[in-house]
Amino acid sequence: MPGMPSYFPCLWSRPCGKQFLVTAGLKLEALLLAGILEDESEAKNQVYLSSQINPRYSSLWQSSCRLVQNLSGWSPETFVELHWTSWPNLEAPAHGKIDLTLTLNCLANTESQAKEEVLARYLPFHALLLSHHQEAVFSPLQDQAELKSRVEPFLPQHCLALVRRLQPLSLKLDLPLATTAIGFLEPRTPKGPSKADETWLEHLFPWLPSFDPLHKLADFLLWYPEPVWLCIRLQPHPQPQVEKNLLLQTVKQCESFLKGTIKTAEAILENQAMGLRDFTLNRMLELSEGKFRLAAFLAAQNVLDESLVQMVASSFVGSPADQEGTNLLRGGTQVKPVTPQQLRDPQYYPDNRAVAISEAASLFRLPWPPQAELHGLSLQRWRTAFADLPLENRGEQDNIIPKLIDYYLDL
Repeated sequence: MPGMPSYFPCLWSRPCGKQFLVTAGLKLEALLLAGILEDESEAKNQVYLSSQINPRYSSLWQSSCRLVQNLSGWSPETFVELHWTSWPNLEAPAHGKIDLTLTLNCLANTESQAKEEVLARYLPFHALLLSHHQEAVFSPLQDQAELKSRVEPFLPQHCLALVRRLQPLSLKLDLPLATTAIGFLEPRTPKGPSKADETWLEHLFPWLPSFDPLHKLADFLLWYPEPVWLCIRLQPHPQPQVEKNLLLQTVKQCESFLKGTIKTAEAILENQAMGLRDFTLNRMLELSEGKFRLAAFLAAQNVLDESLVQMVASSFVGSPADQEGTNLLRGGTQVKPVTPQQLRDPQYYPDNRAVAISEAASLFRLPWPPQAELHGLSLQRWRTAFADLPLENRGEQDNIIPKLIDYYLDL
């Protein structure tokens, strides 16, 4: 596109129902080698437990959380997506690659309104990426054909969505333990709890971060026999009060149950109800810092093998069994079949309940810098510093946003 600034992307506009959807994108060019990002000798000398995050990745995890938190103030019409697309080559493994793409999207009633919103958000979004992901090298997607091929890399035939566990719990019974961390959603049986029984409630098990550097996932995808598309969609929650009301209802049910318990025979159940109440109150505090809707889709052209689903889910989401001292009311993943049309629908979220910042950061993140070669991803082995050279057009910087808006609206 002639005349386009080198630091700005192309825009892809298309109808979406009665609205217009506009997309801008950035691609990951390379990751810094871990030894360049930190003092390797100091990192090796640190001692840590298997249940805790590796100190090497602690700052990276905190940066991912802060990045997500900074997106929570956006309007619900704007959302971001992270696309992983693997292109394995089993005959020539060195030619296999993984495309990592971040997109900024906006839905609006008119095309010009959607374009203006994306343009207004793009430079702050790029600034957030550069300041929170100093280990990554991004470049804007300036060719619309490349942008389309990364947002919709192929026509999938089989799609699944990763969702959190939603399970009915009875305050009169012992809390059930998760038998597996990951499982397919099963149809509800007709013998489920009665809505009239106030001692039954539905508990949503929040996700736990895995603290996995995602290196094994990248290797697995490039040895898997076909291309795989992983799409993670993140949007500020459009109805934050709904989740608060659901959690308040749980607190009220626990309080009502506690008022009627007998201190002797029901002491264990009383402690259990108190634990669930306190967990829900902490959950409300956690969500007060930021609420999102999140969708995680996995797609391929053939049936997805169970090992692939397990590998993807366990790479992003942790299990209480793997982390000492973790509340058993957290963790676990279920799998829900979806259609290709639902995957491409920007307003479809298979789990409509709000996710907290730490849950969103668990999935909406990049691989952490590796210590050695990472198959399929480019590594950068040097760092550069800025040089303050004189610029002839220094005075034009103040007018760059209005000029860009006029440029794109004239296309």
